[in-house]
Amino acid sequence: MWTLKRLADGSERPMTVPGDIISALLASEEIPDPYYDRNELDLQWVGREDWLLERDVLLPPELYARERIFLEIDVLDTIAEFESTTSFSVPSPTCSEPYRSMRNLS
Repeated sequence: MWTLKRLADGSERPMTVPGDIISALLASEEIPDPYYDRNELDLQWVGREDWLLERDVLLPPELYARERIFLEIDVLDTIAEFESTTSFSVPSPTCSEPYRSMRNLS
């Protein structure tokens, strides 16, 4: 499960991926339906906030014995950075581009 964190206050809620921040806030009942009446006008703050989407992934130990591993992402819809406990960090590509990163482990 993915976790969406609002950086201003550290509050967290689950988020479905693929998905978006508005849908996650709506599912956690933190905002009113943005498509009803003029609610969207009251939700402009969402786009001005900084958000963090994270997920823990446990990889089998034998994966780290390989010379290389690949991270493949079909689509990104925003700015992103990927990090791991093995110091594997790569900047994201331009929005909506397929992305493949390789890390040499040796």
